[in-house]
Amino acid sequence: MDAKVNQHDESARLRIANQVMEQFRLWHVPLDAQLVLLALPDTIRKRHLYKFGEDEPLPDDVNVMQRAEHILGIADALRTYFPNSEQARSRFIRSNSKKFPKATPLQIMVEEGVGGLIRIRMHLDCTYAWDLSGSKAN
Repeated sequence: MDAKVNQHDESARLRIANQVMEQFRLWHVPLDAQLVLLALPDTIRKRHLYKFGEDEPLPDDVNVMQRAEHILGIADALRTYFPNSEQARSRFIRSNSKKFPKATPLQIMVEEGVGGLIRIRMHLDCTYAWDLSGSKAN
């Protein structure tokens, strides 16, 4: 996924909503954390989150879409990092490690917002980190 957020039509926002909610389900992300991770408007309540996994597109908001794209980028990187184990991908998100001894990746993403999402994505995806650094291949 590209870090640049383009305007998304309703069908793209629906597809992205479905994918993000599936990741949240696989990662066992609590509803409160889902609201924070996506920076959803205060008008959206926890009890309405299930709609994003069915027939409701994400809001047409640059911040929400940027966060969603980072979440999907993290999910893609985790599939590369742990190609044979959905359980390992979920465990990574919810567990401390040598790289993240004081907080789990999920805690970092929730507490640090976009910066935390980028931090976790950079750790998992060296190509994304390379692109973000502005480095150029010769």
